[in-house]
Amino acid sequence: MPTLNDDRVKVFGGLLVVPPIVYRAPLGIRNISRIAPLASDGFSLSDATDGLGTGEPGGAGLTWTGATWTVAAGAVSNAPTQGAEVHTNGGAEGTYVAGVAPSWTVQGGVTAAEEGTIIHGGAKAQKGTLTSPGLIGFTADSEGLPVVTGTWYLSSVWVRVGVGTDTIRKVFNDSVSNHTLDTTGVGTTYQQVLSVHRSGATGNGFTRIQAATNGIVFYIDDASLKPLTLSTLFRSLQLATADVFHLVQVSALTSGTQAGLVIRLDNAANPTKGIVVYFDGAGNIKCDEFTTAAAWTNLTSGAKAFTANDWVGIEAKGTAINIYHITNAGVKTLIASGTTTVTTGSIVGLFDTYGNNFNAMYTMPV
Repeated sequence: MPTLNDDRVKVFGGLLVVPPIVYRAPLGIRNISRIAPLASDGFSLSDATDGLGTGEPGGAGLTWTGATWTVAAGAVSNAPTQGAEVHTNGGAEGTYVAGVAPSWTVQGGVTAAEEGTIIHGGAKAQKGTLTSPGLIGFTADSEGLPVVTGTWYLSSVWVRVGVGTDTIRKVFNDSVSNHTLDTTGVGTTYQQVLSVHRSGATGNGFTRIQAATNGIVFYIDDASLKPLTLSTLFRSLQLATADVFHLVQVSALTSGTQAGLVIRLDNAANPTKGIVVYFDGAGNIKCDEFTTAAAWTNLTSGAKAFTANDWVGIEAKGTAINIYHITNAGVKTLIASGTTTVTTGSIVGLFDTYGNNFNAMYTMPV
């Protein structure tokens, strides 16, 4: 399959420019120049590709699918559909016992107390004072949150401290793995700490919130865990081929959430197969495949910190895949190469788990 080399892609002023490309054909090497893209979009239209955002025009007039996505000012963002609340007492309400909210538990090294004044929502919040250093705190709703393998969940909680600032750790456990997010500089007004994770198992998970500094007073309120509807994570286009070179430009990314691309999606309304490549919100670019809505496999992962207006891309031909990162200045990096079992499906597009912004998209045959 072709590879993305230094002569293939350049970025000038935020526009992706694709010069002549070298393909390796059965009878040798042939040069194909000025190949129009299959699809390209600078997001000036609400429901169709505009053919902009690349140095070689083309790929305009294709219809987008994705009702939860909004186009504005040359960018597109998503608001995925959220399911029912999984927490039963995330708001820390009810009758406290020994300073602990109903169904919550406290770790050693924390003095627990009921708080009725410094609240975010409802009538109460869980208050804690660390009596020893280290990341320790409370488990909201104990350890009985039912989660389903392969489902993406939005996990959030509102936190603040009494004086100064501290690091707050939020842990979402899916019954087999801890998904951890540390937020530094949490101060004396309530702040939402959130992240999105895919559950690796079906079972009972939990949300844990911890502070770091000995003596710190901290407050927790409105813990939430909601599943995201898989089909609403994609904005997609129907093409005629599964073998593509597909790139998207992400202009803004919320830490702990994911944004990138999808290829080889089998069905926009009821997806059961596809490949996603994304910034994971934790300093990595990952490539996953799913062969049912619940059966997900990570194919590749490589460290690459996100910067505004970075591009992420994939070349896919048959079972072979190459994953790329390109900065807005045109610096290109091969993140990983691998193989996939998902070789069919001709729907491509965007992938997003939480309101992140995209500036451009480009799709080309390989």
